[in-house]
Amino acid sequence: MSRRVKAVALTTGFIGASVGAVLLYPVLFPKVLLVKKIPAEVFRRQPEIQVAYRQFQSKGNEYIWGTNDCSILVMDYILATGNPVPFRPTTETLMSEKFMREVGFNPEENIKTGDILVYRYKNRDNEWRGHTGVVVWHDNRHWVVHNAASHKGVVMEDLKQFQQLTARLTKSNTNQQRIFRRNDWNSWYAEFVSRRDNPAN
Repeated sequence: MSRRVKAVALTTGFIGASVGAVLLYPVLFPKVLLVKKIPAEVFRRQPEIQVAYRQFQSKGNEYIWGTNDCSILVMDYILATGNPVPFRPTTETLMSEKFMREVGFNPEENIKTGDILVYRYKNRDNEWRGHTGVVVWHDNRHWVVHNAASHKGVVMEDLKQFQQLTARLTKSNTNQQRIFRRNDWNSWYAEFVSRRDNPAN
């Protein structure tokens, strides 16, 4: 075999192996879309999440509808931002722009770190149901921390996956989906960036 043929064969083999590795990587190392243990890094960067999570633990450390559910986790998050909450909200309450403004959060169109997401939908029995969570930043992408009955407690879920379920349940009705952002977000985000970029602090 000539040197040229050998070189072509080696190059072809290398390219084939590289392409194969690219194709196999998602199979061998699938992208994580949900974790049941919130990383310490998330708590350090967004301490309000840690406060809300500790409240969840103190109330039984599992999903309990009405006493330790998704809206209560978000209520504790709002309280941790320094805003009083006049009463225990439901997802219906959290959909209200009037209520959310009263507790220091404004409606928004696009999602950023620290935002509250909430949606409402009708189940198979034509009864209204809802869900809510808080956006966090981890591993160079957005996630949603939420207390889910289906997972028996608090989890951190990839934002895109959370949005896919939201779209399916609401039948892509954006009128049944809300984004709310704390009104001191700019100053809060500056502190978040400092914690993010200076792990030792």
